[in-house]
Amino acid sequence: MVILLLGGTSDAIQLAKQLIALNVELIYSIAGLVRQPKLNCKIHSGGFQGELAKYLRNHHIDLLIDATHPYAINISQQAKQAANEIGIEHWLYNRPAWQKTATDNWNEFSNWDDLLTKVQAYQTPLFTLGQKTLEHLNDIPQQQFWTVRTAVKNKVSHPRLRIITAIGGFSLDEEARLFKQYNIDVLICKNSGGTLVSSKLLLARQLSIPVIMQTRPVIVTTGKIFTVLEEIVYKIKERQKSTLQ
Repeated sequence: MVILLLGGTSDAIQLAKQLIALNVELIYSIAGLVRQPKLNCKIHSGGFQGELAKYLRNHHIDLLIDATHPYAINISQQAKQAANEIGIEHWLYNRPAWQKTATDNWNEFSNWDDLLTKVQAYQTPLFTLGQKTLEHLNDIPQQQFWTVRTAVKNKVSHPRLRIITAIGGFSLDEEARLFKQYNIDVLICKNSGGTLVSSKLLLARQLSIPVIMQTRPVIVTTGKIFTVLEEIVYKIKERQKSTLQ
């Protein structure tokens, strides 16, 4: 059995290591924009340029596992379509969303216009949405100064913009220094989810700083959906046992 694992997240790395320990034939795929993983398996870097189905055929993939970021809708849609096209199994790992507590001040937004309306009341927002924020620099109000943190280097500039190029995760102390240095009064982020709440959300909770959080995309898939990594590993083990019988 040959497995193609679409990765780029810490969850995908964890899953890859567990599958490698099972001696499965694994190909780990990553866009390659930020960093390359150190895994003892074949790594495909750079995407598929719209030819994922062709890649699946040429490499005799039996199972496609999508463990990309919950907001990586494009590649997830491509994965579903490619798997259906050539008739192989498609599994999706959808890590659980973070849940608001009684001490959180969270407000959701669904699109950019919605976000602009909700951020108007603040002066020094911190954006952790990735590259997309830099497409909207003309929307920076006169009274605001934006801090944008992204993992990819950029050359864009604006008189009321600060870009921080950094790769997480970040400790609570690191986030505290950043919030204090730039007097952050609101956090804009995605509900990336996972077993641990991110340090930036914990800090916002401690400091009573509002959070404006992007709504989770709706998942539409024809394959199996998993919310626990161990369930995927268990299914692979069961499949290995059945082939030996």
